[in-house]
Amino acid sequence: MRFLSAVLSAFIVAITIVLVAFIPNPADDRIFFTIFVSTLLISGLIYLIAGVPISILIDHLIKKLRTSWQRYIAGLCSYSIAGAIVGVIVMILFGQENELHAIMIMALYGTIAANIYYHVQLWMKK
Repeated sequence: MRFLSAVLSAFIVAITIVLVAFIPNPADDRIFFTIFVSTLLISGLIYLIAGVPISILIDHLIKKLRTSWQRYIAGLCSYSIAGAIVGVIVMILFGQENELHAIMIMALYGTIAANIYYHVQLWMKK
């Protein structure tokens, strides 16, 4: 189920980024497809390499909480922090670690992507 959640989340992230990036310049379909495929591959790899193992760890830690509300809030916070950290690590790996503004944006993207994964996973459990 985690693998399927990662794949579905990667599609959601790729479609969202393409739509946001494509709105200012809807001139060429090849650019749309290139951005979509690139984003899908990169985000899919990040979800599979980092997201799934971190998700297993977080879910193991929060399952001990008593109520579903406590688990949801703890999961939301944990996935957000983990997503921000993974986003910053990705930024450093791409060699942009000296630009604070870019790091903050990537941390935000990581947080959003992690929460997409978290909510897709919750939806698939129901």
